Amino acid sequence: MQKIILAATAATLLAGTASSQSKYMSPSMFAKKAGNYQWHSFPFTVSSASASRVTRYQEIHNLPATAKGKLSAIAMRTSSYHTNFGAPPKFWTVIELKISTANNQADKMSSTFASNIGKDVTTVIAKKKISFGSFPILPKDPQPLFYKLPFDKNKVLAFAGNKSLLLDFVQSDNDLYDSVKRVWRRFYPDAAAYQLTSSTITHEGRACYPSKSRAFLPFYQSNSAWLNRITNKIRFNGNVFNGNPGSIALQITTSGALSAPIPLGGGCSLYIDPSKVLWAFPTVLDTRGFGFFPNVGGKRVNFEIPWQTSFNGTNLIIQSFNVDAGVNKPGFATSQKTTLTMPFFMSTGYPVSSVYRTRYTGTATGFARKGYGHVTEFTFN
Repeated sequence: MQKIILAATAATLLAGTASSQSKYMSPSMFAKKAGNYQWHSFPFTVSSASASRVTRYQEIHNLPATAKGKLSAIAMRTSSYHTNFGAPPKFWTVIELKISTANNQADKMSSTFASNIGKDVTTVIAKKKISFGSFPILPKDPQPLFYKLPFDKNKVLAFAGNKSLLLDFVQSDNDLYDSVKRVWRRFYPDAAAYQLTSSTITHEGRACYPSKSRAFLPFYQSNSAWLNRITNKIRFNGNVFNGNPGSIALQITTSGALSAPIPLGGGCSLYIDPSKVLWAFPTVLDTRGFGFFPNVGGKRVNFEIPWQTSFNGTNLIIQSFNVDAGVNKPGFATSQKTTLTMPFFMSTGYPVSSVYRTRYTGTATGFARKGYGHVTEFTFN
């Protein structure tokens, strides 16, 4: 009986310990999807010159009231750079980390390092060498949080929540530069950026072949969108190639795709959801089978809408159609499916910002990158 009681008591204590730990991903919008920026390598600066590898890097995260307790660890993951260009290398870094409740919110971050540091500053990782293995890249982002930075024994920060948190790194060295082969081995942690004005594009599916295309190539589309910071409007443009010369084409932008493409015959498919049309533009293709959207009287015009922060990272699904009775029964050739991801841009209120200085020798200031920072998991006990 006594053994049963002791076992039950131990199980209760273990359950209580497990439930007392909480984790928070910042920025929260990237908790379940990859960050939108893949080129933010700090503090893991790569250089053939050892002096250039010495880097001070500060990062401020605005955290909600639920992110509170004794902060005991942070973790990062790789960016889409490695998903596209190969797994990151095995490497070591000599690093020191201090954390504190930040003196400033992320969008007010100072380029003077000392101005960002709170009174409760704590050295949670004393200067030491930390090694990371060569972790695999999974087929789909976001990647696992393989890059963990547990704090030194009994080193925590009592964080109240609903405040801004400062991470203050100093890297002294790393082995990302291979001095034997004289090559730079890249490591890019997953990152967020809120000062981007251009869209990103991905293509899926296949375009089919119009019956009278001069180039004997599929009916292909391209698209772009960019934010004009002066007018605060986002401009959309599109093109199609290899259609039937002199025929009518239509490009349709929607807010969603079908769960599965619908075959239309002739190798053509419908990808967009017709119930989610946002806008559509017609054009007449020239003698090469080329056309652009929007088009008025054979001239390109601008299609713009006022920018809203709610557009950040929104996906638009686009497909073009070329009237062609000879390609299939419905009577039109189709392009591939294009996903246009709207820019990430905020003029203020960034959830994360950073300041860096390479060749760091104790210099008081760094270079501010407001709206840029790593996607980071914080562990509270």
